[in-house]
This record gives sequence, C-alpha cells and structure tokens, in this order.
Amino acid sequence: MKRTPRVAATAIGLFLTAATATAQGIAPAKPAPLTPMDYIEIRQLVSRYAFAVDTGSNNGYDYADLFSADGEFMRPYARGREQLAALARGTRLGPNNTVHYIMNHVIEPTPDGAVGKEYLIELNWDIAPTGGGQRGTGPINGWDVIGRKAGELARTGGHYEDVYVKTPVGWRFKKRDFIPSRSGADPAPLPPPRVPANAAAVTTAAPLPAAANFIPPTQQSSLTPLDYLEMASATVLGFLVFGTVPGPATWGGMALIVASGLYIIRRERAA
Repeated sequence: MKRTPRVAATAIGLFLTAATATAQGIAPAKPAPLTPMDYIEIRQLVSRYAFAVDTGSNNGYDYADLFSADGEFMRPYARGREQLAALARGTRLGPNNTVHYIMNHVIEPTPDGAVGKEYLIELNWDIAPTGGGQRGTGPINGWDVIGRKAGELARTGGHYEDVYVKTPVGWRFKKRDFIPSRSGADPAPLPPPRVPANAAAVTTAAPLPAAANFIPPTQQSSLTPLDYLEMASATVLGFLVFGTVPGPATWGGMALIVASGLYIIRRERAA
C-alpha cells in the first residue's frame, strides 16, 4: 500500500510524457481545398471592390458589404460596416469614376478560408485639357483625349494582401491591407495601422446583407446538360439536311442525356 503514491506519480509522469510527444507530433491543419466556384466567387468579390470604391454607390454601403461583419481595412484603418462605408465616401465619386485597376490576382487556400494578393494601379482620368493637369478639374470631352495621353498615374501604387472568409451570404473580406510599392531587396517594414481611439465596437450578431447587384454564378451541374444538347441538335440537323437516320446507339445516348438532365433539374429544385 505504501507504493501507491509512487506508482501513481509514475503513471502520471508517463501520461504527461506521452501527451507531450503526441502534441509535438500533431501536424498543422491542412488548408481546405477550394472548389472552382470558390475561386470564381473570390475573384468576383475583388472585382466588385474596385467598382464599389470608385463609385461610392449606395452611400458607401456597397463597399462595406463586401467585408464580413468584423472585417477591416488596414490603411487607412476602418472596421465594421459604418466605418467602412464612411471610408468609401468622398467627393471624387460617381457611376463613371474609374480609378482602381486591380490585376494579377493570386488565391491560396488556408485552414480558415483563403488569402490573396493583387497588384493595384490607380489612374486619374478626371483631368480637364485646360485645367492645369489637376485631378478633379473635369468634366472633359472624351473625344478630346483620343490619340493622346490625358490620364496620369496616381502616386498610389502597390499591392493588396487579403484574408477571405466564407459567410452564409458568400465570400467576404476578413481583412484587406494595402502595401505601397517599394524598391529594394529588403524594404523597411510598414508601421502598424493607426486605430482611431474612438473606434466603435463591432457586433457580429447581425446577419450580413447580400452584396449589391450580386447574382450567384450558375452551378456547373446546371450548365452541363446544355453542352450535350449539341449532340441532339446535330442529330436533328443531320436528319433534316442530309436524311441521316440515327442508329440505336445514338437514340440510347440521347435518351440517357435527357434523363440525366431531368434528374439534375429535379435535384436542383429540391435543394
């Protein structure tokens, strides 16, 4: 009976050692694979960003609704729907304003969603021919700028670094940071963003609104039967133009295609 404490201590020690070894051997979480539709929706999200920030549509809320409920833009810092909408408001906006050109989009999956980066170039087109080359002195006549350079490169250029999260209403920005372009092998790190002292608290309880003018892409399963209609139409045209009568194998294949198409339509409606 006197050995009981020593045996218990030994057992506890062996258990802790095994637990530590197991924890050290745990591999990091693997990124969840992204579907082709995920890539399409993320690219659509980034494309809508440029339109929303240039136009300031819906008083800035079309821009804000591209972010998650606690989403944030880092420089200048804004977090939450109201602050993001305020960031998107400005004087040089409108349905025809075109400034942000975003390209070279790279998307990588992560365990929590996805990350991405893109180049950004800003072009200032709103320059009057006699306005001294200052942005915002327009409007201008589009015919006056044909055949010559009328726009100018803005001082802003660099790339975005994004964190995407999938929400019940689709993919949204969790975080977006702008990194100005700098030359050199090892540029100095950027200072941390300045968070306003009076930044309001953000609640994630309210459901996210759907992005403005967003139409979900058609599922590939709904498009595939339309591709196979080419076979049926070719058969009909062959009979009408050349008098070719389909054989049993052709009729069987068409019947299979029609049956699979009807099944997919029924399944999509049931979902």
